[in-house]
Amino acid sequence: MDLRGKRIGVSGLGAPPTLIAQRYLARQGINVGPDGGEVEWVIFAPGDLPLALERKQVDAIALNDPAAWIVEQNGKGRVIINTTTDDYLKDEICCVVEASSRVYKDHPEALAKFTRALQKAVRYVQENPEETARLMAEKNYVAGDPQVNAQVLKTYTYRASVSGAREAILRNSRDLQQIGIVDQSVDVEAVTNNVFTALPGVPDSL
Repeated sequence: MDLRGKRIGVSGLGAPPTLIAQRYLARQGINVGPDGGEVEWVIFAPGDLPLALERKQVDAIALNDPAAWIVEQNGKGRVIINTTTDDYLKDEICCVVEASSRVYKDHPEALAKFTRALQKAVRYVQENPEETARLMAEKNYVAGDPQVNAQVLKTYTYRASVSGAREAILRNSRDLQQIGIVDQSVDVEAVTNNVFTALPGVPDSL
């Protein structure tokens, strides 16, 4: 689907789904730069995005799961870009954990323990999607039907990789620089090296 000249509903210009959409459209040769671009971004509350699409207030929406999955399953829309299947994005780490330089300096071992625990949690989610979905609902971490959320979790490949996180930061920075969101004068590799550090005793992945 050519989205050039179309209206795309988003929850915010800096929201992750918006950045993913911008990176995808740029690869299709569509100008999505801050100088105007060839698409119109229309901001709605996240919960209103499916309704905006249904009412034809926009031509497409950028949305997180499980809401995006539900829109597709209910026949209210079709997928244009899915990060779990897109050749460019499917192996990219989606999320990183940030810590301040002060925490890193004053509590490196505690930070390392937290990171190792996170790696174990990621592996648990990959191996136990139904139980994870049940716990998410029980603890009110994520709204929705646990069975639906479990189905969504099964479409993901969960892995926690130290080197993968660094590569994801660098790839995103390069893409956003090419789009024009990050200034061309910025040395994105140097910035990545400055903000990223490996922790002692933390394996690359489990």
